[in-house]
Amino acid sequence: DMQHQWEISIKNCRECQFSRGGQSFAAVHGSVISVFEFYSGVKIIDFRTHNSRVLQFSWFARDSIIVSCEEDGMVYSWYVETGRRIGEYISKGTRKRHFALSEEENILWATDNIGNIKELSLPNFNTIKSYPCGEGICHPPFVATNKKTAVLFSGVSDNEGFSAIRTFNTKGVNLDYTLYSKPNIFFRITYDDKYLIAGDADGCVFIFEVNDKRIYKQSLITTGTDDYCIPKPFIHSRWSEDVLIARSDLEEKETMILDMQRNYDEMVMQHEYQIRMKDLACGEQIKELEDTFAQRTEEEKRGHSLLDEETRDLIVDSEGRSSRMEKQHQHKTHNTQSKQQEELIEKVQKCQEIIRKKELRVMQWEEKKKKLLVSHEDDASNLIGHLEKKLTEETEIASSVEDEKNSVKND
Repeated sequence: DMQHQWEISIKNCRECQFSRGGQSFAAVHGSVISVFEFYSGVKIIDFRTHNSRVLQFSWFARDSIIVSCEEDGMVYSWYVETGRRIGEYISKGTRKRHFALSEEENILWATDNIGNIKELSLPNFNTIKSYPCGEGICHPPFVATNKKTAVLFSGVSDNEGFSAIRTFNTKGVNLDYTLYSKPNIFFRITYDDKYLIAGDADGCVFIFEVNDKRIYKQSLITTGTDDYCIPKPFIHSRWSEDVLIARSDLEEKETMILDMQRNYDEMVMQHEYQIRMKDLACGEQIKELEDTFAQRTEEEKRGHSLLDEETRDLIVDSEGRSSRMEKQHQHKTHNTQSKQQEELIEKVQKCQEIIRKKELRVMQWEEKKKKLLVSHEDDASNLIGHLEKKLTEETEIASSVEDEKNSVKND
């Protein structure tokens, strides 16, 4: 039984892939690749260098490196432990849609939107070789690789709408195997390189057995130059136009047609009867609706006339009120202006009186100041004379005292 262990909420997650060892897994949401530990669900690291939506990513064998591609044509490789980017491949004007790794993980095959397959060396992403799809267009550009025989499988479609699996090998020989009437959606090769599984937009799934020509020479169709082939029942250029149908199926189909025709006639009669009954019922309903509509129209007309009279009365009343309010407003405005003028005149007079008093006080202060200066000068001169006179007396006394001291010393 399957039991719920834990869950992680990731919005718009388009792809999730376990590592080769199974101890961790990575999930894509938008332009971010998040790596989680499987046993605890703890996030290990986020890779955020991509500028657009990530279309595919893949783990290396030792779970130490992840390779990813985006819609804008950028392909990156990362170290999982440190999050450091190892290398990048920039292809302006084209968009990388899908890639596949070689068995030694030193070569990467990437498809673009113009129908080319690039062979790139890792980890520097140097272009080794280009595989054009020819007249067909890679649609959608998924790619898978047979690790034993180094054969690439890619999806192509022509102008008529037929799709096929196209094979590429190192000798430059390409083979097409017709599949669908609509473009193929995806295809993958199994881990043991024995089966190629492909699906289309109609919901059909095709399984091809990929065999080595040197082992299955007698039972398979080969080209004489390839080391691989696909079983004979799966190879054809176009779908057959002739179809075999059993006579019993035709008889059953004719009886079904007769039954359907009889049911159709019965349904037509029932439908016509129902239409006539509905016409009668609708006619009565229409008459009732017309009567009710006429009554409502008369009521609405009477109500409209009453509303017109009320509107005219309200207009007259509003005009009278507005005229009275204008007169009152003019009277109030005149009174207010006259009061303001009188108050302004009074304030101007008070201001002039204050200015006159100020000037008078300033004059009085100047006169008082002059008198004080004169009296101060007189007092200062008298004081200086008195002090000089006293100083002379003190000097005379000091000289007499000095003379007495000298006389005493001499004696």
